[in-house]
Amino acid sequence: MKPAPFQLHRAQSVSDAVALLGSFPDADVKVIAGGQSLVPLLNFRLARPDHLIDVSAVAELGSVRDEGERIRIGAMVRQAELVTSPIVNERLPLVAEAVSHIGHRHIRNRGTIGGSLAHADPAAELPAVVVALDAVVGVEGPNGRREVPAASFVTGWFTTDLADDELLVDVIVPAMTSNGDGSLEWGFEELARRDGDFATVLVATVVTRDPTGEVTDARIVAGGVGSTPVRCRAAEAALVGSARVADHAAAGRAAGNEVEPIGDVHATAEDRVELVEVLVRRALLGARRVVAAATTASHGSGVEQSPLSDAPRSSEGGVRVNGELRALDGVPDRRLLTDWLRDDLRLTGTHVGCEHGVCGACTVLLDGEPIRACLTLARQAEGRAVTTIEDLGTPDDLHWLQEAFRANHGLQCGFCTPGIVLTALDLLGRNPNPTEEQIRRELSGNICRCTGYVKIVEAVRAAANGPSAPRSPLPETS
Repeated sequence: MKPAPFQLHRAQSVSDAVALLGSFPDADVKVIAGGQSLVPLLNFRLARPDHLIDVSAVAELGSVRDEGERIRIGAMVRQAELVTSPIVNERLPLVAEAVSHIGHRHIRNRGTIGGSLAHADPAAELPAVVVALDAVVGVEGPNGRREVPAASFVTGWFTTDLADDELLVDVIVPAMTSNGDGSLEWGFEELARRDGDFATVLVATVVTRDPTGEVTDARIVAGGVGSTPVRCRAAEAALVGSARVADHAAAGRAAGNEVEPIGDVHATAEDRVELVEVLVRRALLGARRVVAAATTASHGSGVEQSPLSDAPRSSEGGVRVNGELRALDGVPDRRLLTDWLRDDLRLTGTHVGCEHGVCGACTVLLDGEPIRACLTLARQAEGRAVTTIEDLGTPDDLHWLQEAFRANHGLQCGFCTPGIVLTALDLLGRNPNPTEEQIRRELSGNICRCTGYVKIVEAVRAAANGPSAPRSPLPETS
């Protein structure tokens, strides 16, 4: 499960990327950003492009800009940044909530808003949310810029309005604001088989009420029930003009009658219809209210520059692996970061598992953030710092987190352990004393084949508060 050969081109600007897209008229050309959707297709050879245009270093695509009545989000803004962005949390809370359901932290640290929309997976959160918020997708091509309403951007299964020589550059979203008299409410619900999996069904709602509580406008969008996000207009009509909670159930039934899903191995069509009804009702009943803003005058002047996950942090060339600069000379464009670390550098603690970003065995830290090395090309790490398990400790001098795993029986066969330890190290760096629920949520993206989760959680709890925390050492053995 390795990508077929291709030629990688790294664009330095939007105009550079557009020019590259038009440079190979008779070839299969694709754009790669974070690669969290594309690289699995490359690994499975479901996609076999001749050329990849890497836009991850294009700085002009990496900002979140508050423009007053609307928020402009660059295509290369990472999903993890959308979750933590003050602008997005205050002005687009529905976006922040929905994105928190995408994959796991490893995926969100690499995945981008532009990549998710361009991939157009019918079960993805962002395509449905931008329709619910009446957003516009900005596209740049050889004939200049054009803007496509989000409702018409996704045209079918994994298909969009993008031409072959066009690049998705930004998403323009009306700010979620309410006036001092009325209110704006939003809800998001999804059901997935496992935390971080694609949704079986998801629902996004936006409801506007007047001062009396009567609904004046409603937008209800379902995902996972068709080839594109489905706007449930009959359900919206059941709400408009009403102030009764009882009408939430009517809206749910109307939404269920509108969708025409297909069945698959995850759910039957009938199951999905019922899920739409239930999730619409839940999203409406559990809706959160946007804090009323008397004016937008205080907004629009600030720009949040989101750090690009793939922008080179160093001009020294190569990759700094565990503190040592390693050259990429002669490394094939299609070489995955996992294979480069294991086969070329002999850092075999980074394990090869599923090779499509599910199991977490290949987890490493890229500039201190956990990522899936099997979904990252080695050349995308140029100018960056990579940390593998070998950098933490040695058999004779364990890192304090490794010691906690040893003392609390947190490993069995050890195959998953390096990825789990690095994931836990990131968690404890952000939250030195997490709850058991938080630990389980953060580690849910790492699969243990020996089913040793109880002891793994205990080990992380024992390691809370860092190297000074008390341990539970194993008894001496003969």
